[in-house]
Order: sequence, then structure tokens, then C-alpha cells
Amino acid sequence: MPRCAPPITWPLSGKA
Repeated sequence: MPRCAPPITWPLSGKA
């Protein structure tokens, strides 16, 4: 997921 993705997508993409 791009860094500009919504906060809810961060943990889902493993960027949390």
C-alpha cells in the first residue's frame, strides 16, 4: 500500500 493510504490500511499492509 502507498504511504498516502488511510491509517486503517497501515497495519493491514504491514507498514504499522
